[in-house]
Amino acid sequence: MKRDIKLIITDLDGTLIDGRQKITPRDLKTLEELKKRNVLVAAATGRGKRSADGVTQGLPLSEYLICFQGAALFKKEEVLWHQKVGNCLAFLEKVRELKEANVGVFIEHVPGVEDLSVIAPVYATNIDYLTRQGGQLVTGEELQKAAAKDLTKMVYFAKLQDLTEVENECKKIGANKHIVLSSDYTLDITHAKAKKSVAARYLANLLGFSMENVLALGDNYNDADLIASAGYGVAMSSAPEEVKKIADYVTKTAEESGFSDAVAKFLDVG
Repeated sequence: MKRDIKLIITDLDGTLIDGRQKITPRDLKTLEELKKRNVLVAAATGRGKRSADGVTQGLPLSEYLICFQGAALFKKEEVLWHQKVGNCLAFLEKVRELKEANVGVFIEHVPGVEDLSVIAPVYATNIDYLTRQGGQLVTGEELQKAAAKDLTKMVYFAKLQDLTEVENECKKIGANKHIVLSSDYTLDITHAKAKKSVAARYLANLLGFSMENVLALGDNYNDADLIASAGYGVAMSSAPEEVKKIADYVTKTAEESGFSDAVAKFLDVG
């Protein structure tokens, strides 16, 4: 049955693209059909803008993009919404107190929008990926200086078991921040209002819609608030049980074209 859906907001990794950063042919065809029908589709991701641009290039998505867990909303290169987390030096020191993390990559995405990735040795391969996006490798005092900047987001790359410990400790010193696992290897620290649901509501209102007109899809803890706030919330079958419980519908995985299955259910497309 077709619903009164004006806007689709979808997570990227594990939702629209798989672990190889690929989209299925069926999902690509669905995006093309949605564009023909003038149904806007916006990505909402924990990725920074440069990274998100890299994986969405060539996809028939709208010109709107939510990045950094909702800390920034872009219309192409224009910043429409932005909430900075600010100085993250205390979080860097807590990470280094608990785990080995002496390397970071600092990126300016557009003027005034900057983030810092702090990387455990086990994820050192991400350094090359981030520097190819224009990031600056920082160590020692330079890492500390980067953490003390007026950041949009700080992210810590490490094993899931280490992230859980760091998450718990960081929440003790950052009760006024949004600290959430965005994947099995990343912990994001952003402003308290930097949530996908907040940026999505801002976008919907900007376009003249309400959240009741939004179909939202995601696969992880950082998507929970978006799924819960949308008129129609969808969780991928790969999502944690806590996330699936709050969804209106649970679809297949990204590899199985779960995006298309959900769109077909709610919009008779795909």
